[in-house]
Amino acid sequence: MLRQLANNGIGVIVISSELPEILAVSDKILIMRQGSIVSVIDKNLATQEAILAKALGA
Repeated sequence: MLRQLANNGIGVIVISSELPEILAVSDKILIMRQGSIVSVIDKNLATQEAILAKALGA
């Protein structure tokens, strides 16, 4: 359903700490740490390792 909404031009925000879920449904991933956005990763470049590294400040 989320993908169908996005394909129809509707913006969808998903908040989750489950990395497989985020990778499955996202086109762009914004990573937050201590209440601020610290990184934006495109789906094509996103891996669990890259997300964790940014989230942990590496």
